[in-house]
Amino acid sequence: MQLCKHADLIAQYGQDCLKYERPWQKWQWKEARHWEDCSFHPLWKESCEYKRLPDTITVNGAEIVAPMKETPEKGAKYWTIYSLGADGVCEFSWFGSINDFVAFHYGIWSTEADAALAFEVMVAKPLRQAMKGGRRE
Repeated sequence: MQLCKHADLIAQYGQDCLKYERPWQKWQWKEARHWEDCSFHPLWKESCEYKRLPDTITVNGAEIVAPMKETPEKGAKYWTIYSLGADGVCEFSWFGSINDFVAFHYGIWSTEADAALAFEVMVAKPLRQAMKGGRRE
């Protein structure tokens, strides 16, 4: 039985402490209605919720949410870049099929907005620049 409701998050935060000088910058907390960035180590109050912000990467000079590093749970929705889809992305449900693993290999995101931004930064914007003769926007 887990005695502290934040035990799993505290363990994850401990891993961040080993990797980052200011691990709290990757975390948010909420006591009432909206999420706040942590400005120091979380207090892990029972009355608060905590979450880790997603990892980001820089691509073509823009910071975007990194693709998922672990496969989703069975039945979970995910989005992948798909040039024929609306906004350049397409939604799927994870069932561990060969197609799911191919998509995972190329990059999947847990939200449509994150996948759409990845498409814009990695595909659409560079393509527009190439069509303009390489000039930057």
